Amino acid sequence: MKILNKAIIGCMLAAGLTMTSCDYLDVIPDETTTGTDMTKDRQAALNYLYSCYGYLPTPNAGPTSLDFLTGDEVVTAFEHETFAAFPKGNYSASNPVISYWNTLYQGIRQCYMFQDELNKTGNFHGLAEKDRNDYKAQVTFLIGYYHFLLSRCYGPIILVHQTPDPMLLPSDYQGQEPYDDCVNFICEKFDEAAKGLPATRTGAQAGEFGLATSVAAKAMKAKMLLYAASPLFNGNSKFYSEFKDKNGNALMPLTYDANKWEKAAAAFKEAIAAAETAGYHLYDRGDCKLNKNGYPADPNVRALRYTITDYSAEDEKAGANSEVIWADSRGEGYYGLQNKSIPYINGGWGWNGVAPTIAMLSRFYTKNGLPIDQDKTFDYANRWDPVEVDEAHKDEAYPGRKTQKFNLDREPRYYAWVAFQDGYYEILSASNNGAYSDDANYTLTSDNTHGRLICDFVLGGN
Repeated sequence: MKILNKAIIGCMLAAGLTMTSCDYLDVIPDETTTGTDMTKDRQAALNYLYSCYGYLPTPNAGPTSLDFLTGDEVVTAFEHETFAAFPKGNYSASNPVISYWNTLYQGIRQCYMFQDELNKTGNFHGLAEKDRNDYKAQVTFLIGYYHFLLSRCYGPIILVHQTPDPMLLPSDYQGQEPYDDCVNFICEKFDEAAKGLPATRTGAQAGEFGLATSVAAKAMKAKMLLYAASPLFNGNSKFYSEFKDKNGNALMPLTYDANKWEKAAAAFKEAIAAAETAGYHLYDRGDCKLNKNGYPADPNVRALRYTITDYSAEDEKAGANSEVIWADSRGEGYYGLQNKSIPYINGGWGWNGVAPTIAMLSRFYTKNGLPIDQDKTFDYANRWDPVEVDEAHKDEAYPGRKTQKFNLDREPRYYAWVAFQDGYYEILSASNNGAYSDDANYTLTSDNTHGRLICDFVLGGN
């Protein structure tokens, strides 16, 4: 072990002697950052602002994807990963698996530290006043948003009104505050932020896409008020009658207040008006401009798919997908949600490890817009029976092959988002995806440039 340690130290010293100038490694740990570090120039201030965004959860990350992967919407083959432990109940108070409490309060503290420096006069060399005001509004938005996420998880939370004192004695720690006070605090933060934020971030300046906007602030305020109006939190004495602080005060509102629905409706109306004024609108068939790929042919299925995948919709005001109000511009990574959801590619980037559950698939309607157990034309009793696909269903599955009745005569969203036995999976090009005209597992466009994989989920299938 001593020999090994000496070898490691020697390598580190050798590496250190060769690194004469590596500015990108010159990073001060968060816990030792000072006001001088963040205010030395505009770029330092911008870097610190971006670090305040660094506490945003990453639901598309993969191994730690908790928001999207812990309900009954999906099932996974990756039983070793963090999110797979939650549905099994493998968590405790000391190992909660899902715990924003551990990180978001750190983010709130960092935002307040930055806000304190922004409020001082004379510092931040080279930072224009308009940028200073924009940064203030952004961190105010993040303070509100981090509190929003905490309240969404835990209901009544500790509200942080200023930079916390690290020397505070445990006896002086704050306790949870009543839920209605939390809602009011969060909404006030979003209101304050909206006054100083632009309505859109067009991406005209590098790195702008994904930053906070006034439309996002109004939308989040409306969502907070919707939660507050919900019967889950609005007068739910059945669940929360004993939910009290150490002084015996109720932390949840135990009396139903119908006026909360009025406040939520007004907030949503304001948010929708702001979004429309800024050029946002629901993505429709006219927005889809990717004409080089002939699939999906059905315009409704096509629009539904590109709503999610199209980054650059043809909308000059929004500058990107017209439906995306606040984007997560971070990449997914090697084990991201996309790679987990696409068919397995040997040696490639598809892992085929996440699939929709039967419960989720059953929620999709029939082609007549009815629940599958209420549509008299849908053979619900025999929905799992195999059936040969005929020409009438050629756009849903491949004719001549067999699938389950369950997969046919469903609504457009089903075919936009779900891969199933002998259904289709679109590919980008025949040349780089192994699709050839003599391959029975593929169909091609007339010019043989784009095609569809015919999914085969049985043993030995593709």
